[in-house]
Amino acid sequence: MSQRILKCTVCCGDHSIFHCENKCGVCHGDNRKCSCSEQPPSKKKKSGKQKQSSGDQQSVTDLRKLYYNLQKEHERVGSVFQNLKDQNEELARDLAEREADLEELANLVSTKDEVIKNAERRLLQVKKLIADLKAEVQSLRSRNDHQEPEQQTPEQRSEAEIGRMNSHSLSSIHSRYVKVLQVIHDNRCSMANAFRLAGCPRSTVRDFVAIAELKIVDHREHDRVIRDHAGSVKESEVTCRRRLRSYLPVMANLRCEGKLLPLKFDERFYAE
Repeated sequence: MSQRILKCTVCCGDHSIFHCENKCGVCHGDNRKCSCSEQPPSKKKKSGKQKQSSGDQQSVTDLRKLYYNLQKEHERVGSVFQNLKDQNEELARDLAEREADLEELANLVSTKDEVIKNAERRLLQVKKLIADLKAEVQSLRSRNDHQEPEQQTPEQRSEAEIGRMNSHSLSSIHSRYVKVLQVIHDNRCSMANAFRLAGCPRSTVRDFVAIAELKIVDHREHDRVIRDHAGSVKESEVTCRRRLRSYLPVMANLRCEGKLLPLKFDERFYAE
C-alpha cells in the first residue's frame, strides 16, 4: 500500500500542522510572517467570593422560580378545590331531595298496602255474602220446584198471583222505563250502562216494554187496553204489542227524537 504524504499548510514541510514549529499560537499561521507578538489572553480565575456570590444569585433565581411555580400551583389547586366544593354542595342537595322523594314513596307504598289489604278483606266479605245469597236462592228454587202446582190450594194460587201483580205493577213499569230513558239523555251512554246507572234490571223493562211504550205513543189507547183487559200483566203486554203494530212509523220517529228507548224489534214481536 502507498503511504500517505504529509505536508504542512503553514511551512510546507513534510509533517503535520499539529507538529509544525512555525505555527502561530494566535492566528494559527506562519509566525515568521505574521505580526502576532502577543500571547492569547489568559483566563482569569475567579476568586472564592465571586464564586460564592454567583452561586447565591443562581440559588436566589432558582428559589424565585420555584416560588412562582408553587404560587401558580397553589392557585390552580385552590380553583380546583372551589369547583369540587360547589359540586359537593350540589350533590348534597340532590341527595337530600332524593331521600325526601324516597321517604314520600315509602309512605305512599305503605298507605297503598293498607288500602289493598282493606279492599281484599271487603272483597272476601262480599264474596261470602254472595255465596250465602246464592245458596239461599238455590234453596228457595229447589223448594218451589218440589212443590207441584196441583198441590197448592186456591188461596195459595191467588196469593201468588197477587204477589206477581204487585211486583210487576204498571206504575213501576212506567217509572223504570222513564228512569232509564232519562239516564241515557243525561249521560249519553249505552243501554247497558243506562240500566246499571238507573239500578233497574234489564228484564223488568224489556219484558213489559210494550205497556210503557203504548202509554207514551197513545195514552188513551193504553188506558183503554188496561181498562178493558182483565187478565194478567203478561196478557196485557201481548195486547199492547198488537196495538203498537199500527203505530210503527210513529214509533220510529219518536225513537229518532229520543222519546223512546233505542230498541229495535222484529215485526213478529208485535204480531204475537
